[in-house]
Amino acid sequence: MDESIVRVRPARAGDERGNAVAWVDSGRYYAALYPDLFHIPSGDVAATFERILTTAVRPQQCRLVAEASGEVVGYIAATLHAAVGQPGDSSIATPTSGGLREQ
Repeated sequence: MDESIVRVRPARAGDERGNAVAWVDSGRYYAALYPDLFHIPSGDVAATFERILTTAVRPQQCRLVAEASGEVVGYIAATLHAAVGQPGDSSIATPTSGGLREQ
């Protein structure tokens, strides 16, 4: 796989398998480093992503995938929240999930 060109785009239906592989790979990586904090995802992870990707994205949400050579190799989702104690319409971004396939 040519890792020199990675395209980031909105996640969409059909990305389930790549997202699932990236999620499990990420879980494996972090569980090896911090076994008390992380675990390796189990079950039908692709089906979980299928449910996620078929639900509408709210205006304050963002779901992105990283794609290399036409293959999904990473996933991240974030939700914007109004900042507490900040003046005006300030917002903060909170990552809600993410994964990156090991190459």
